[in-house]
Amino acid sequence: MKLRSRFLDRLRLILTAGAGGPGCAAFGRSANRRVAPATGGHGGRGGSVILRATQAEWNLEEALGRAKGRTIRAEDGGRGGTAREAGRKGSDVVVDVPLGTMVTEVHSGEVVADLKSEGEEVCVARGGA
Repeated sequence: MKLRSRFLDRLRLILTAGAGGPGCAAFGRSANRRVAPATGGHGGRGGSVILRATQAEWNLEEALGRAKGRTIRAEDGGRGGTAREAGRKGSDVVVDVPLGTMVTEVHSGEVVADLKSEGEEVCVARGGA
């Protein structure tokens, strides 16, 4: 009887940061002004994808197997409001990975990070503004 190992030491993921939220084009009204001032708010910043090394995880498949279709996406920023209200910031996604995880860029093969110590973090996809 052959035993199959479920240990996975290489994994290709698609990590996507959240997009920045759209701003709001609004103009205030005033009876005694010739030109109405702009009162629209900025869109919120998109969320980032952060990898954090931990001893609690020992296998990439278990640590990242929860990602549907091997895609991890952070939340988009919220829409800006009237009266100069800024949009809501998208929440960050923090993914726990095993100690010793090396993050490489697919196209160039460049090592982005080598997570060797407990609690070490690297932002692999920064959210939009």
